[in-house]
Amino acid sequence: MNNKSVWKTGLMGMASAALLGLTSSGASAADIPVKVMFDADSCPIGVDNDEVVVTRASRDKVVWTAHNADGSATMQVQYSIYFDPFRGRPLADSNSDGVVTSPPVDAAAPEAQYKYTVLAAACPQKPFDPRIRLR
Repeated sequence: MNNKSVWKTGLMGMASAALLGLTSSGASAADIPVKVMFDADSCPIGVDNDEVVVTRASRDKVVWTAHNADGSATMQVQYSIYFDPFRGRPLADSNSDGVVTSPPVDAAAPEAQYKYTVLAAACPQKPFDPRIRLR
């Protein structure tokens, strides 16, 4: 793994450096859960929310949790989350518990759709690319 990405989870993924970061005051923050499903080889195969919607004003955070292929059980998988445009460090699961949490949304980030990539240590050749919508 290189350090030219933004979020890191135990597996890897992508999103904008401007999307998440420290923010100014705003409304109540929300933790937005996202299940990341992995196959039997620990490769990411899907998420339960194809387009996560986060809000700048409320300082939302996204919490990714690793699950088995049908989403019925959590699992321990090493993965990271990367964001466009590939600046900073990826978000990673530092204790390999399958949970990765973003920082709050940056108040200066433009309203747009952002792609991020989930990349598993076990199968870096099979990334998965869901989206986040910033409002």
